[in-house]
Amino acid sequence: MTQSNIKYRSIRSSDYRILEDIIRKSWNYDRLGSPKLAKQLAKIYLASCLVNQTFTSVAVSNGEPVGVIRGKNIVTHRKPLRYLIRQGVAVTQIAMSKEGRKIGKMFQKIDEVDEILLKSTLTNFDGELTFFVVDGNQRGSGVGKQLYQQFLDYMASENLKTFFLFTDTTCNFGFYEHQGLKRLAEKTLDLPQLQENMHFYLYGKVQ
Repeated sequence: MTQSNIKYRSIRSSDYRILEDIIRKSWNYDRLGSPKLAKQLAKIYLASCLVNQTFTSVAVSNGEPVGVIRGKNIVTHRKPLRYLIRQGVAVTQIAMSKEGRKIGKMFQKIDEVDEILLKSTLTNFDGELTFFVVDGNQRGSGVGKQLYQQFLDYMASENLKTFFLFTDTTCNFGFYEHQGLKRLAEKTLDLPQLQENMHFYLYGKVQ
């Protein structure tokens, strides 16, 4: 797939199902439990990202999303009510099963680790890269670099000098190093649900 075949636009509600499927595959949610749980986790993740953004760009091929990036201006960010409702419904659905509650506790621990990482930097950031995923079939096509550049262009248009992002060993965190970002903090967490330790990182651009 060449860059000339890729279009970029804002997100649409019709994109949600496809993006949830990309998230499910990229984060390998199926290893966490049943197919139903994997779909619910992907729905929660996307809903959370919709709440946590002031900028979004979707890469589209043949009318379907193949990648998305989201970021936010921390100062101007407000949580849209419609996305808060969507997030609340998704969280409620997963909490209705024992399987879902068990995995929910794991993600709560991960959220706590993220808070520790951010506080450890002792930095007041202007912005955050909140969500970035590209369909596996598009890896190496340049879509990821183009989406990332659009995020940087947004940062510049908002006069935001610093930003951060969370990532971990399940992601291609080397991409950020190639883009010149610095690893500012890291922490290892034992996750019995996965029967493994995971490494969590905070990368950022600082002045």
